[in-house]
Amino acid sequence: MSKRAGPAYVRVLFGMIRQQPIRYSFALFLWVSIWTMPILIGLVGARFFDALAEGMTISTLTLLVTAVVAYAFVRTMFIFGGMRNHASLLFRAAGTMRRNLLVRIYELPGAAGLTETPGEVVSRFRDDIEHVVEPFDIFVDFIGALIAGTISIVILWSIDPGMTIVIVIPVLVVAVVASRTGAVVRRYRRKARDATEAITGFLGETFAATQSVKVAGAESSMLGHFVELNEVRKTMMVRDRTLTAVLEAVFRNTVNIGTGLILLLVAGRLTTTGAAGISIGEFALFVYLLHQVTDNAYFY
Repeated sequence: MSKRAGPAYVRVLFGMIRQQPIRYSFALFLWVSIWTMPILIGLVGARFFDALAEGMTISTLTLLVTAVVAYAFVRTMFIFGGMRNHASLLFRAAGTMRRNLLVRIYELPGAAGLTETPGEVVSRFRDDIEHVVEPFDIFVDFIGALIAGTISIVILWSIDPGMTIVIVIPVLVVAVVASRTGAVVRRYRRKARDATEAITGFLGETFAATQSVKVAGAESSMLGHFVELNEVRKTMMVRDRTLTAVLEAVFRNTVNIGTGLILLLVAGRLTTTGAAGISIGEFALFVYLLHQVTDNAYFY
């Protein structure tokens, strides 16, 4: 079953893309641009520090400030357009899947009723659809992060290949940790989702049989069971959120480790011109792009 799950989801993913090819292509273009644009501001910042060390002129300062303002304006427009387009893209994809599920239910024979409770069916239409759409949502981010990370590593390599190899090690650690813990994260998410479905199903059945509960005088036992279900869900959600927070802390602190490695490597080599080592602008660019590469590795 696991061997067929992957290809089945790939077919669903590309089916959603084929449903809206123009809109998805536009989203891909916008989000790839959004992911790669910060590299430009890193280059502008490197030029600023180099010019500051060499003696900046008014014309150079004016040019750099204009570039930063233009960058902020263009990036804002791209983000606004990307969010507007993406909201419509995801809404259409989720709406189509919910419609298909409902059509399939109506196509079933009258005697072939649903085996799940109404609450569980609601969870299928709400939570499961959201879980399917989520990878469809972040796929454009994955492509953008991959392209931006590759460009950043190429720029770092052009400045200093040896130092690039050293600082890539923490990034690889991030990728390995994310890969190794992926199964654990998915297991915790599945348990949290099952606990949520149990509560949703219980509430649906309770509201549907309110009169029966009152006649039987089972209010206390029903409330007690509801509290138990909530405790289980709370435990599952706390485990999920704790693991996610720990992993994010590891990923984010990798930037600090990489920055420390850069400081150790460039000690004694940092110059104003970079003729005999590394310039101030190149050092600033290294630290900035390291942060970009680590953020990109978070999506890998």
